[in-house]
Amino acid sequence: MAVDATRRVVPLRQSAPSVPQPRKGIPLSKVVTPTLQDFERSISDLAPKTRAIYVRAAKRAVSHCLYVADNSTNEAVLRLLEAMNWTEKRERFGRVHRFERFLRTTLHEAAVQMNTLDWLHLLKEMQYKPITTMSAVRDFALLAAWATMGEGRGLLDLTVSEVTDNPSALSIRGKIAPSPYRGMLRRWLKIRLRANRPEQYRILRRTKAWADSPLLFPGSNGQPLSRSAIYNALRRLQATAGSPSSEAAPSSG
Repeated sequence: MAVDATRRVVPLRQSAPSVPQPRKGIPLSKVVTPTLQDFERSISDLAPKTRAIYVRAAKRAVSHCLYVADNSTNEAVLRLLEAMNWTEKRERFGRVHRFERFLRTTLHEAAVQMNTLDWLHLLKEMQYKPITTMSAVRDFALLAAWATMGEGRGLLDLTVSEVTDNPSALSIRGKIAPSPYRGMLRRWLKIRLRANRPEQYRILRRTKAWADSPLLFPGSNGQPLSRSAIYNALRRLQATAGSPSSEAAPSSG
């Protein structure tokens, strides 16, 4: 076989084998916090391998935060993640986006819980203002239901059948709604009961899945609202209370 002597043979440079760099931080086996446990419970419906990937990324983020800031609070970890770009987070921690979203939602819920007294007072004031949109009625009823139940846990899974309404009182899972919130809840309950009638969902400009859902506060697909729904409802309520036009709005009747 003839050999082309004009071709220059360049020897390949022998490269060193790739060795993963050790990650700085507390060993993952020792990273255990209530937030991580809550996060793992929140993704329990995922496949085991997928769940392990998300949990490992979350532990890496907490471990790194402990190493660089000696702090593993939700605020500190979220602040650290938000300061990084997407590529840096992916290379350093892996698929940490799910945990970052969980932290953001948790902190939003905590902020709402801390301002409970403020927004309860706001609800009392807003009961005398005319409400013209159905989304606003839902927001008010959502917060009123939370005030009645005393907690946000289980609120988004609340069904219409768990609300008992009679002339003297309205109760949710056996808890009687105080008078400032009763009108809002009763108004939303009537809308949800009305949605079961034929073609009412078209009149209400909602989907059939929403109308057929047994939930008191369903999303457009008939499933429970997201965990940030309460926070968003409070934010819209505060904006409505601070808007002068809300008082001059025409009656919906």
